[in-house]
Amino acid sequence: MTVARDRFNRFDRFAERTRERFDAFASRFAAEARKARARSVPALDADYWKALQDLFTRDVTHEGLSALFRQEAQDTFHFFTREIDLSDLQARPWHKRWPIALWRTFQAVAYRLSPWRRILFALATPILLLGWLRFGMILVLAGPLSVAPLSDWEVWAILGASLLFFLLVLELRDKLGLKGDLEVARQIQFGLLPFEPFSQDGVSVATAMRPANTVGGDYFDVIRLGPERMAVVVGDVAGKGMPAALLMALLQGSLHTLVNAGLRGAPLVGTLNAHLCQSLPGNRLTPCSAAGTTSSSTPTASPRRRTRRTRSLATIGCGPPWSRGGKRPAPR
Repeated sequence: MTVARDRFNRFDRFAERTRERFDAFASRFAAEARKARARSVPALDADYWKALQDLFTRDVTHEGLSALFRQEAQDTFHFFTREIDLSDLQARPWHKRWPIALWRTFQAVAYRLSPWRRILFALATPILLLGWLRFGMILVLAGPLSVAPLSDWEVWAILGASLLFFLLVLELRDKLGLKGDLEVARQIQFGLLPFEPFSQDGVSVATAMRPANTVGGDYFDVIRLGPERMAVVVGDVAGKGMPAALLMALLQGSLHTLVNAGLRGAPLVGTLNAHLCQSLPGNRLTPCSAAGTTSSSTPTASPRRRTRRTRSLATIGCGPPWSRGGKRPAPR
Protein backbone atom coordinates (compact mmCIF):
# COMPACT_ATOMS: atom_id res chain seq x y z
CA MET A 1 0.00 0.00 0.00
CA THR A 2 2.86 2.36 0.82
CA VAL A 3 4.57 1.57 -2.49
CA ALA A 4 1.39 2.31 -4.46
CA ARG A 5 0.92 5.60 -2.57
CA ASP A 6 4.50 6.61 -3.36
CA ARG A 7 3.96 5.84 -7.01
CA PHE A 8 0.81 7.95 -7.11
CA ASN A 9 2.61 10.82 -5.38
CA ARG A 10 5.39 10.68 -7.96
CA PHE A 11 2.79 10.67 -10.71
CA ASP A 12 1.04 13.70 -9.19
CA ARG A 13 4.33 15.59 -9.10
CA PHE A 14 5.02 14.55 -12.69
CA ALA A 15 1.54 15.74 -13.73
CA GLU A 16 2.06 19.09 -12.00
CA ARG A 17 5.41 19.67 -13.72
CA THR A 18 3.96 18.64 -17.07
CA ARG A 19 1.00 20.98 -16.68
CA GLU A 20 3.35 23.87 -15.88
CA ARG A 21 5.49 23.13 -18.94
CA PHE A 22 2.49 22.99 -21.24
CA ASP A 23 1.01 26.15 -19.75
CA ALA A 24 4.27 27.93 -20.57
CA PHE A 25 4.25 26.28 -24.02
CA ALA A 26 0.68 27.45 -24.70
CA SER A 27 1.43 30.98 -23.46
CA ARG A 28 4.39 31.22 -25.86
CA PHE A 29 2.20 30.09 -28.74
CA ALA A 30 -0.44 32.66 -27.78
CA ALA A 31 2.21 35.39 -27.64
CA GLU A 32 3.48 34.44 -31.09
CA ALA A 33 -0.08 34.46 -32.42
CA ARG A 34 -0.64 37.95 -31.01
CA LYS A 35 2.59 39.12 -32.63
CA ALA A 36 1.50 37.63 -35.95
CA ARG A 37 -1.85 39.41 -35.73
CA ALA A 38 -0.05 42.63 -34.87
CA ARG A 39 2.15 42.21 -37.95
CA SER A 40 -0.81 41.61 -40.24
CA VAL A 41 -1.45 44.17 -42.96
CA PRO A 42 -4.18 46.63 -41.88
CA ALA A 43 -6.97 47.82 -44.12
CA LEU A 44 -6.62 50.91 -46.30
CA ASP A 45 -7.83 53.45 -43.78
CA ALA A 46 -6.47 56.61 -42.21
CA ASP A 47 -3.96 54.68 -40.09
CA TYR A 48 -2.66 52.56 -42.98
CA TRP A 49 0.42 54.66 -43.78
CA LYS A 50 1.27 55.04 -40.09
CA ALA A 51 1.06 51.27 -39.65
CA LEU A 52 3.18 50.80 -42.77
CA GLN A 53 5.79 53.20 -41.42
CA ASP A 54 5.83 51.38 -38.09
CA LEU A 55 6.27 48.06 -39.94
CA PHE A 56 9.57 49.15 -41.49
CA THR A 57 10.89 51.34 -38.68
CA ARG A 58 9.93 49.46 -35.49
CA ASP A 59 12.89 47.78 -33.74
CA VAL A 60 15.32 48.99 -36.43
CA THR A 61 18.63 49.79 -34.71
CA HIS A 62 22.27 50.21 -35.67
CA GLU A 63 23.15 47.25 -33.44
CA GLY A 64 20.71 45.07 -35.36
CA LEU A 65 22.29 46.04 -38.69
CA SER A 66 25.75 45.34 -37.33
CA ALA A 67 24.63 41.92 -36.02
CA LEU A 68 23.05 41.13 -39.40
CA PHE A 69 26.22 41.62 -41.41
CA ARG A 70 28.66 40.39 -38.78
CA GLN A 71 27.22 37.81 -36.44
CA GLU A 72 24.47 36.31 -38.63
CA ALA A 73 26.59 36.33 -41.77
CA GLN A 74 29.44 34.66 -39.90
CA ASP A 75 27.13 32.09 -38.32
CA THR A 76 25.62 31.33 -41.73
CA PHE A 77 29.06 30.85 -43.28
CA HIS A 78 30.09 28.46 -40.48
CA PHE A 79 26.76 26.61 -40.78
CA PHE A 80 27.30 25.82 -44.47
CA THR A 81 31.04 25.14 -44.18
CA ARG A 82 31.20 23.22 -40.90
CA GLU A 83 31.32 19.90 -42.75
CA ILE A 84 33.81 21.07 -45.39
CA ASP A 85 37.47 20.20 -44.95
CA LEU A 86 39.59 23.16 -46.16
CA SER A 87 42.77 22.23 -44.33
CA ASP A 88 44.43 20.96 -47.52
CA LEU A 89 44.10 24.42 -49.12
CA GLN A 90 46.13 26.40 -46.60
CA ALA A 91 49.43 25.90 -48.46
CA ARG A 92 48.04 27.00 -51.83
CA PRO A 93 48.11 30.60 -53.08
CA TRP A 94 44.93 32.68 -52.66
CA HIS A 95 44.04 32.65 -56.39
CA LYS A 96 43.87 28.84 -56.21
CA ARG A 97 42.57 28.47 -52.66
CA TRP A 98 39.47 30.68 -52.94
CA PRO A 99 37.98 29.16 -56.13
CA ILE A 100 38.27 25.65 -54.67
CA ALA A 101 36.78 26.80 -51.34
CA LEU A 102 33.87 28.48 -53.15
CA TRP A 103 33.25 25.36 -55.23
CA ARG A 104 33.18 23.10 -52.18
CA THR A 105 30.83 25.53 -50.41
CA PHE A 106 28.56 25.54 -53.46
CA GLN A 107 28.44 21.75 -53.40
CA ALA A 108 27.73 21.67 -49.66
CA VAL A 109 24.80 24.08 -50.01
CA ALA A 110 23.40 22.24 -53.03
CA TYR A 111 23.61 18.94 -51.19
CA ARG A 112 21.26 20.23 -48.49
CA LEU A 113 18.52 21.19 -50.98
CA SER A 114 15.81 19.10 -52.59
CA PRO A 115 16.38 18.07 -56.26
CA TRP A 116 14.48 20.86 -58.05
CA ARG A 117 15.64 23.52 -55.60
CA ARG A 118 19.16 22.26 -56.19
CA ILE A 119 18.74 22.81 -59.93
CA LEU A 120 17.37 26.33 -59.47
CA PHE A 121 20.23 27.12 -57.10
CA ALA A 122 22.73 25.83 -59.67
CA LEU A 123 21.18 28.09 -62.33
CA ALA A 124 20.87 31.23 -60.20
CA THR A 125 24.37 31.24 -58.70
CA PRO A 126 26.36 31.41 -61.99
CA ILE A 127 24.00 34.06 -63.36
CA LEU A 128 24.57 36.20 -60.27
CA LEU A 129 28.35 35.70 -60.53
CA LEU A 130 28.27 36.73 -64.20
CA GLY A 131 26.34 39.85 -63.20
CA TRP A 132 29.01 40.78 -60.66
CA LEU A 133 31.71 40.11 -63.26
CA ARG A 134 29.99 42.55 -65.63
CA PHE A 135 29.67 45.06 -62.80
CA GLY A 136 33.41 44.75 -62.10
CA MET A 137 34.21 45.34 -65.78
CA ILE A 138 32.01 48.47 -65.77
CA LEU A 139 33.87 49.82 -62.73
CA VAL A 140 37.23 49.13 -64.34
CA LEU A 141 36.26 50.90 -67.57
CA ALA A 142 34.59 53.85 -65.83
CA GLY A 143 37.12 54.20 -63.06
CA PRO A 144 36.84 53.20 -59.39
CA LEU A 145 35.71 56.70 -58.29
CA SER A 146 33.21 57.26 -61.10
CA VAL A 147 29.48 57.50 -60.32
CA ALA A 148 28.47 56.81 -63.91
CA PRO A 149 27.76 53.07 -63.26
CA LEU A 150 25.07 54.06 -60.74
CA SER A 151 22.95 55.44 -63.60
CA ASP A 152 22.78 52.00 -65.22
CA TRP A 153 19.68 50.03 -64.24
CA GLU A 154 21.56 46.75 -64.66
CA VAL A 155 23.86 47.75 -61.79
CA TRP A 156 20.90 48.35 -59.51
CA ALA A 157 19.36 45.04 -60.61
CA ILE A 158 22.59 43.25 -59.68
CA LEU A 159 22.74 44.98 -56.28
CA GLY A 160 19.08 44.20 -55.58
CA ALA A 161 19.50 40.55 -56.61
CA SER A 162 22.61 40.26 -54.41
CA LEU A 163 20.81 41.64 -51.35
CA LEU A 164 17.88 39.32 -51.99
CA PHE A 165 20.28 36.39 -52.41
CA PHE A 166 21.96 37.29 -49.11
CA LEU A 167 18.58 37.44 -47.35
CA LEU A 168 17.48 34.11 -48.80
CA VAL A 169 20.71 32.46 -47.71
CA LEU A 170 20.10 33.65 -44.13
CA GLU A 171 16.53 32.31 -44.26
CA LEU A 172 17.80 29.06 -45.76
CA ARG A 173 20.20 28.65 -42.84
CA ASP A 174 17.32 29.08 -40.37
CA LYS A 175 15.12 26.63 -42.27
CA LEU A 176 17.82 23.98 -42.60
CA GLY A 177 18.66 24.35 -38.92
CA LEU A 178 15.00 23.81 -38.03
CA LYS A 179 14.83 20.87 -40.43
CA GLY A 180 17.79 19.29 -38.67
CA ASP A 181 16.08 19.75 -35.30
CA LEU A 182 12.92 18.15 -36.72
CA GLU A 183 14.91 15.16 -37.95
CA VAL A 184 16.30 14.69 -34.45
CA ALA A 185 12.76 15.01 -33.04
CA ARG A 186 11.60 12.40 -35.56
CA GLN A 187 14.27 9.95 -34.40
CA ILE A 188 13.30 10.56 -30.77
CA GLN A 189 9.60 10.09 -31.52
CA PHE A 190 10.19 6.88 -33.44
CA GLY A 191 12.32 5.68 -30.54
CA LEU A 192 9.28 6.04 -28.24
CA LEU A 193 7.16 3.72 -30.41
CA PRO A 194 7.44 -0.10 -30.57
CA PHE A 195 8.33 -0.91 -34.18
CA GLU A 196 9.84 -4.27 -33.31
CA PRO A 197 7.49 -7.27 -33.88
CA PHE A 198 5.73 -8.29 -30.68
CA SER A 199 4.70 -11.85 -29.85
CA GLN A 200 3.31 -13.27 -26.60
CA ASP A 201 1.20 -16.36 -25.89
CA GLY A 202 0.32 -16.88 -29.54
CA VAL A 203 -0.60 -13.23 -30.15
CA SER A 204 1.57 -11.36 -32.67
CA VAL A 205 1.48 -7.62 -33.34
CA ALA A 206 3.22 -5.82 -36.22
CA THR A 207 3.29 -2.02 -36.39
CA ALA A 208 4.13 0.72 -38.90
CA MET A 209 3.65 4.48 -39.06
CA ARG A 210 4.13 7.18 -41.69
CA PRO A 211 3.38 10.68 -40.36
CA ALA A 212 2.09 13.39 -42.71
CA ASN A 213 4.91 15.72 -41.62
CA THR A 214 8.37 15.01 -40.23
CA VAL A 215 6.78 14.43 -36.82
CA GLY A 216 3.15 14.02 -35.86
CA GLY A 217 0.64 13.10 -33.20
CA ASP A 218 0.01 9.47 -34.16
CA TYR A 219 0.52 7.13 -31.23
CA PHE A 220 0.45 3.38 -30.82
CA ASP A 221 1.93 1.11 -28.21
CA VAL A 222 2.13 -2.54 -27.24
CA ILE A 223 2.59 -2.97 -23.51
CA ARG A 224 3.41 -6.20 -21.73
CA LEU A 225 1.29 -6.21 -18.56
CA GLY A 226 2.41 -9.55 -17.18
CA PRO A 227 3.20 -13.16 -18.07
CA GLU A 228 -0.18 -13.66 -19.77
CA ARG A 229 -1.43 -10.09 -20.20
CA MET A 230 -0.81 -7.45 -22.85
CA ALA A 231 -2.36 -4.18 -24.03
CA VAL A 232 -2.53 -2.55 -27.45
CA VAL A 233 -3.01 1.23 -27.46
CA VAL A 234 -3.88 3.42 -30.46
CA GLY A 235 -4.25 7.21 -30.18
CA ASP A 236 -4.10 10.35 -32.28
CA VAL A 237 -3.47 13.90 -31.11
CA ALA A 238 -5.49 16.50 -33.02
CA GLY A 239 -3.23 18.55 -35.28
CA LYS A 240 0.09 17.95 -36.98
CA GLY A 241 3.75 18.81 -36.59
CA MET A 242 5.76 19.57 -33.49
CA PRO A 243 2.86 20.58 -31.14
CA ALA A 244 1.10 17.27 -31.81
CA ALA A 245 4.37 15.35 -31.33
CA LEU A 246 4.96 17.01 -27.95
CA LEU A 247 1.47 16.06 -26.78
CA MET A 248 1.96 12.54 -28.10
CA ALA A 249 5.12 12.25 -25.96
CA LEU A 250 3.09 13.46 -22.97
CA LEU A 251 0.46 10.79 -23.65
CA GLN A 252 3.07 8.04 -23.94
CA GLY A 253 4.91 9.05 -20.77
CA SER A 254 1.71 9.45 -18.76
CA LEU A 255 0.36 6.08 -19.87
CA HIS A 256 3.55 4.20 -18.98
CA THR A 257 3.72 5.97 -15.62
CA LEU A 258 0.19 4.85 -14.76
CA VAL A 259 0.83 1.30 -15.99
CA ASN A 260 3.95 1.09 -13.81
CA ALA A 261 1.85 2.37 -10.90
CA GLY A 262 -0.33 -0.73 -11.22
CA LEU A 263 -3.45 0.73 -12.85
CA ARG A 264 -5.33 -1.44 -15.35
CA GLY A 265 -8.50 -1.24 -17.42
CA ALA A 266 -11.10 1.43 -16.73
CA PRO A 267 -9.24 2.97 -13.74
CA LEU A 268 -6.16 3.36 -15.93
CA VAL A 269 -8.05 5.09 -18.74
CA GLY A 270 -10.07 7.25 -16.32
CA THR A 271 -6.96 8.50 -14.52
CA LEU A 272 -5.20 9.10 -17.84
CA ASN A 273 -8.16 11.06 -19.16
CA ALA A 274 -8.28 13.24 -16.03
CA HIS A 275 -4.53 13.90 -16.29
CA LEU A 276 -4.76 14.82 -19.99
CA CYS A 277 -7.69 17.15 -19.34
CA GLN A 278 -5.57 19.01 -16.77
CA SER A 279 -2.39 19.08 -18.84
CA LEU A 280 -3.47 19.66 -22.45
CA PRO A 281 -4.45 23.06 -23.86
CA GLY A 282 -8.17 23.60 -24.18
CA ASN A 283 -8.13 23.41 -28.00
CA ARG A 284 -6.51 19.96 -28.16
CA LEU A 285 -8.26 16.59 -28.46
CA THR A 286 -6.57 13.22 -28.02
CA PRO A 287 -8.86 10.27 -28.82
CA CYS A 288 -7.34 6.99 -27.66
CA SER A 289 -8.33 3.33 -27.50
CA ALA A 290 -6.74 0.66 -25.31
CA ALA A 291 -7.43 -3.04 -25.85
CA GLY A 292 -6.25 -5.59 -23.30
CA THR A 293 -5.84 -9.34 -23.71
CA THR A 294 -5.57 -11.90 -20.90
CA SER A 295 -4.57 -15.50 -21.67
CA SER A 296 -5.19 -18.43 -19.37
CA SER A 297 -4.39 -22.10 -19.97
CA THR A 298 -6.86 -24.83 -18.98
CA PRO A 299 -5.74 -28.48 -18.77
CA THR A 300 -7.73 -30.95 -20.90
CA ALA A 301 -7.80 -34.72 -21.42
CA SER A 302 -5.60 -34.36 -24.50
CA PRO A 303 -1.89 -33.55 -24.23
CA ARG A 304 -2.62 -30.02 -25.42
CA ARG A 305 -3.78 -27.28 -23.08
CA ARG A 306 -6.69 -25.12 -24.12
CA THR A 307 -5.90 -21.41 -24.07
CA ARG A 308 -8.68 -19.01 -23.25
CA ARG A 309 -8.26 -15.33 -24.04
CA THR A 310 -10.30 -12.57 -22.49
CA ARG A 311 -10.38 -9.20 -24.24
CA SER A 312 -11.28 -5.85 -22.71
CA LEU A 313 -11.61 -2.43 -24.34
CA ALA A 314 -11.44 1.12 -22.97
CA THR A 315 -11.59 4.35 -24.98
CA ILE A 316 -10.99 8.07 -24.48
CA GLY A 317 -12.85 10.55 -26.66
CA CYS A 318 -14.04 8.04 -29.29
CA GLY A 319 -16.40 5.11 -29.79
CA PRO A 320 -15.51 1.43 -30.18
CA PRO A 321 -12.81 1.04 -32.84
CA TRP A 322 -14.26 -2.15 -34.36
CA SER A 323 -17.53 -4.02 -34.67
CA ARG A 324 -18.53 -7.68 -34.64
CA GLY A 325 -20.98 -9.42 -36.93
CA GLY A 326 -21.09 -6.54 -39.41
CA LYS A 327 -23.04 -4.32 -37.01
CA ARG A 328 -21.95 -0.72 -36.67
CA PRO A 329 -21.27 0.20 -33.04
CA ALA A 330 -23.45 2.85 -31.54
CA PRO A 331 -21.68 6.21 -31.17
CA ARG A 332 -20.76 7.36 -27.64
